[in-house]
Amino acid sequence: MDRAVSLAHRRLEDAIAPRVHQPGVRTFGTGFSLIAALTTVLGEENRVRFARGMLDFANDREETALNRHEALIALQGIARLLPAHVRDELFEQTVLFAEGRHEAAERGRRGRATS
Repeated sequence: MDRAVSLAHRRLEDAIAPRVHQPGVRTFGTGFSLIAALTTVLGEENRVRFARGMLDFANDREETALNRHEALIALQGIARLLPAHVRDELFEQTVLFAEGRHEAAERGRRGRATS
């Protein structure tokens, strides 16, 4: 079990690390679903970190649509193991993706930030 926990910690840190985008370079495929499965051996705080990291990734418009989709699928995979208040918070944000309103909500947030 110690090896699984150690691997899960390493993969978690890799998944939520700040991303550096290079102009003109696109990657496809993330492995986030596997990492979501690995995070089940970690404590609640780390599962919450992973879930929030996946939502941040899904919101990153510089990422490919496929990768953003994979982040949402990974979030779905770990959601049942999150505390109810975190699950509710994240649901409010992810429902915008499902309703096709994510881009409009994002534009609205940016507009309020600059006014």
